[in-house]
Amino acid sequence: HPYPAIVVDSRWDLVAANAAASLFLVGVAEHLLIPTVNVIRLSLHADGLRPRVVNFDEYAGHVLARLRRLVAHSPDPSLTALLEEFGDLDVTAPEHADGVVMPLVLDVHGTPVRMFTTIATFGTPREVTLSELAIETFYPADPASAAALATFLSIDP
Repeated sequence: HPYPAIVVDSRWDLVAANAAASLFLVGVAEHLLIPTVNVIRLSLHADGLRPRVVNFDEYAGHVLARLRRLVAHSPDPSLTALLEEFGDLDVTAPEHADGVVMPLVLDVHGTPVRMFTTIATFGTPREVTLSELAIETFYPADPASAAALATFLSIDP
């Protein structure tokens, strides 16, 4: 797929990523890229994507709200540890955000790129381990972002 996409497990540990997802790794500290890479940690850590997320407060508020729901439904020790690590960030998810989806606005080589994501899961997997996987794909949220991604990824907009 031409746009960034990642596969994560139930703990949001990175299982796989396409080449376009390398846009997210620019400037990320090496210690966050040592396997097993956790996507929530990568997103919220000061040495990770945090400095490049233009709408960090809104985005982090959204991610933390999702993490709190996950911990409430499945008190996995790894997820609980992530919540303890980042739960005290001084951010809030807006009560009534404009639009249908909350975009991730990422600074890519000095250009703000607005993206929305879809998350796909396997509804009827034949193998149990597939039921724990999710594929998150990042799409441009506007024509300017589509053009920027096309330039950075050398694809047709």
